[in-house]
Parts: sequence; structure tokens; C-alpha cells
Amino acid sequence: MNQDRGILVMAAVLLAASLAACGGGSAPPGDGGPVSISTASASPTTSAQVRVDATLVAGFPADLVPVPPGASVTSSAVEPTGDVRRISLTGTSTASAKKILAFYHGTLTKAGFTVARGSVLPSGVTGTAFSRHGDQELLLLAVTDTGGRRSFSIGGTVRA
Repeated sequence: MNQDRGILVMAAVLLAASLAACGGGSAPPGDGGPVSISTASASPTTSAQVRVDATLVAGFPADLVPVPPGASVTSSAVEPTGDVRRISLTGTSTASAKKILAFYHGTLTKAGFTVARGSVLPSGVTGTAFSRHGDQELLLLAVTDTGGRRSFSIGGTVRA
């Protein structure tokens, strides 16, 4: 049940991030600050922080999952759940998909992640999956070409 709730929360966070990325970089109406998403169940409430502007949400592990040089943040999210955090980062860059993939490959392998084999992505999407600590931590990276810019999204679960 908790896993199902977690999947629903992550789906909502990723949907918010995807919608922000589709907006062409313009912020939604409002102050652009963090938005709290709460889920109610028989267990205590879980709260996620989502930010849909050009900065990272408080608590985002930028030391582990940094923004590529020259990239613009579209949205970010973090949801602490026990000893793990569910995270999401979307952005745009003029760098090639190959350079974005190489940046994250270098950064994440230095942090102990390995490339997960057998990940399947839809046509037109470049990306990979990374895992660490026996698949207890998993990050998925996808990059799409949107004309002269690339949109990228990286998200998953990491230890707190």
C-alpha cells in the first residue's frame, strides 16, 4: 500500500515537472515558489516539495544530481520518505543529448552508480538508468530534442 501511494506521489510530481517543461520555460501564474503536495492515507501524511521555476527546491541533493553546466532548471521536486528521497529534476540545455548523457554518466558513476542494463525508452528519447546499493537507489535519465534545445529529466529514489 505504501509503495502504491509512493508511486502515485511520484507520478504526480513527474506530471507536474513534465507539464512545466512543456510550457516553453515560462513560469505558471503565481509566485513561482515551492508547492506542497500532501497525500493522505492511514499512515502519516507525506509531503513533497515541488518547484517550477529556475531554481532547485530546498532539500534537492544537488551534490549528487547536479544541474549540467549551462542548463536551465524547469522544475524540481523532492519527497523525503523515511531513509530515502524521491527526486525529480527537469531542465533544458543547448548542449547535445550526448553531452548531457556524458555529464550525468560521469557524475553518477563517480558517486558509485552503475548503468542499469536493459532500459527501454520510447522512440525519439535518449537516456539511461543508473542504480546503486543493490538497486536500492535508482535514477532514470531521459533527454529529448526540442529543436535547438534539449529537454532532460532525471528522477528516481536516492538515500537521504
